Amino acid sequence: MANQAAKKRAAINKRECTKLIGITSASMGVFAIWIIFWWQSIGWLYVLLSVSNMSLVGGLFYVLYTAARPTYDAHGELTNNGGADLSLKGITEYEFDLFYVGVFVQVTTIILSRIFWLTWIPVIGYAGFRVWTELLSPLLATYRASQPASSGPTGPMSNRQKKLLERQNKEKERSKKRHH
Repeated sequence: MANQAAKKRAAINKRECTKLIGITSASMGVFAIWIIFWWQSIGWLYVLLSVSNMSLVGGLFYVLYTAARPTYDAHGELTNNGGADLSLKGITEYEFDLFYVGVFVQVTTIILSRIFWLTWIPVIGYAGFRVWTELLSPLLATYRASQPASSGPTGPMSNRQKKLLERQNKEKERSKKRHH
């Protein structure tokens, strides 16, 4: 009875992986048909963007598929709780989002218009924002805090200036704790 949850998750993951296989196959099939029949009208930039996009879609498919795949022991029993839970928030959710955006862009640029490549601009902007706020800004703040305090252009800081700076730093820390 303890293995029922693992079996249920394995079944859910199998359905999700089957759906991902279908979506990926359809997307790649549409692109293959496009290349076969209209290869004369395709420029090098379009091919470069398409190959990059398909590599991203294929890579995300591989990551999601391998994470969701259950493993079995020699007796056919589940060994890893039925694979990863694909309904988790966080990185898995972002992987699905990027996968679906990639498929959308691939199909719409073939069928409708190449202007749909612009769909990636807000995605890249959001990724840059997250990298800045979650990674680079805290690293930069840590680096600056570890540096010895230097004298200002008018000489060393007075006690009053030091206290004001400490108060500002405490307020920043409090506001960071409130926002996280």
